[in-house]
Amino acid sequence: MPTLAVVASLRPGCPLGAGWKKPLELLPYDLAAARDTFHARSSEIYLGDPDLDGLLKELDGWPIAVTVLARRTGEYPRAKDLAEAWRTHHSALLVSGSSRRDADLGACVGLSLAHPRMNDAAKRLLGLLALSPDGIDQDDMNKLLPGEGNPAAATLRAVGGLTTDEYYRLKDRDRPRMWMPAPLRDYIGTRFPASNDDQNRWVRLYCRRCRRMGNQIGDKGSAGVVQRFRAELGNTQEAIRLGLTGVVLAEACMGAAGLGQLGYITSVDVRPILRQAAAAALRLRDRGLAADCLLNLGRIALTRSDMSELQVAAERALTLSRQSKWISGEAQSTCLLADLADCRSDHTIARALIGQAATMYHRIRDVQGEANCAYMMSRIAIHRREYTDGLRRAQEAQVVYRRIGELLGEANCLAIYGSVALGRYEYAEATQHLRAAISLYQEVGNTGGPADCFRGLGDIYLGENKLAEAEDQYMLAREICEQIDLA
Repeated sequence: MPTLAVVASLRPGCPLGAGWKKPLELLPYDLAAARDTFHARSSEIYLGDPDLDGLLKELDGWPIAVTVLARRTGEYPRAKDLAEAWRTHHSALLVSGSSRRDADLGACVGLSLAHPRMNDAAKRLLGLLALSPDGIDQDDMNKLLPGEGNPAAATLRAVGGLTTDEYYRLKDRDRPRMWMPAPLRDYIGTRFPASNDDQNRWVRLYCRRCRRMGNQIGDKGSAGVVQRFRAELGNTQEAIRLGLTGVVLAEACMGAAGLGQLGYITSVDVRPILRQAAAAALRLRDRGLAADCLLNLGRIALTRSDMSELQVAAERALTLSRQSKWISGEAQSTCLLADLADCRSDHTIARALIGQAATMYHRIRDVQGEANCAYMMSRIAIHRREYTDGLRRAQEAQVVYRRIGELLGEANCLAIYGSVALGRYEYAEATQHLRAAISLYQEVGNTGGPADCFRGLGDIYLGENKLAEAEDQYMLAREICEQIDLA
């Protein structure tokens, strides 16, 4: 709107617009707008300071926080110093005792809290929102505050000034999420925290959901599960952390096991939580649950090429699985140790360990486990350039994967076929297999697999002297690796 000079924001936060058009939806600042506002309010004291953008990102684009914090620049010579003060004092740095709503966070929030429509249920929801860096899905309101959640959310929308429906970030108007920016979450959480009962209900919701979603990955349609996981990753991690220090310890440990499964397939590094959860499960004397957490810790360590942590996690999981007589856990631990041996090119040891694991899987009639062993054998054969044996074993695994609907395993087999065809300069066949693998990886929400396939496609185009196309594929692979910090 090039002719617009002023936009006025009003409470309530959802005013009706003119009859012929929707009301203007005021969104949080993007980084450029936050930077401009900060400089305008601070006489450009930090102009060109390389540490300013990092600080502004932590304010979640909330205009009042940007404005008030800019007023403190006279007390701190560098953005680095102000950022350190912010990370130490958080929202206390935004409270000056002024009655001006544009100069004091407390005065601004107080206007909404004193609204005639504000009630106890809405304040309880505020306490839960303060726990939720990803906001709260509208469908979860009544789960968290039975019978009161939806009315409380409606009250907060009518009051305005405290929350927003986070359409702008998730781009999904079918799943609205009520959200508060970080400075406000800290302010509300410090002064109006959720009760123990409300907090425990919040922790249980996300821990149980994470455990359930972790068991759903790898199959058809699990990309939707992964999308939901990513949308609530911050909430889930915070719920597990709180649970590990509270009265819902067992559920937090089970949530952590699910988090590990999801972290592995999405290449999200959740190892710190898994370490805490494994120790907590041992305090509960649940060796099997501790082993489950350690197995996922080892798998993620493998994707991060952290061989030291992989070895420690796999060996500890093996011991705990044997102590708890969990045969599947013992087999999975043995496979991880085989992965370790393979990474060290100890192929004889790796094959022996895989054979042991396959025997255990056969004993408990775990056909997917046996297929996983066949796939691992095929991968080792490929590493040794024993292509005929490698393809045969991959085909054996693929038959099982396809029969039981295990799409991730099938994608891994297709990637094997593409790799072999590429090594034989059979570019058309390699392209077909790699693109089919990418499609399946994306269907189950896997992140790392497509990166390897895009690199393979880049090699194909490079071999065909199609340099521009090769660069495009390498860039796709690089973008994925940068996204998961593996570049």
